[in-house]
Amino acid sequence: KQAEKSDAIECCRRMADENLAAVQDALRKKKENSKKYSISLKGQLDQQKLRNALEDMTAIEKSMNREVFQQINNDPLMQEKIIQRVTKSCIVQSDQNNVHA
Repeated sequence: KQAEKSDAIECCRRMADENLAAVQDALRKKKENSKKYSISLKGQLDQQKLRNALEDMTAIEKSMNREVFQQINNDPLMQEKIIQRVTKSCIVQSDQNNVHA
């Protein structure tokens, strides 16, 4: 009977050790998964911040473009300067194409 009792106690110890190891392994995996999730979440937040910044920049750029076009529409002198620059640029481009031909 003493041997059976000793075997039963040893069996209980092994089971407790196995349960403890299983719990520790589960906690370790939970911690690893939590880190992975945290990294993933941070990446998603960083991407969202980047998208928001790009949207803000686009909105600012559109606003600036509207203002510039309004100024151009309201200023005949500016319109004339733009036409002169574009014409000059086209002539220079045409001359360069003729040299390379």
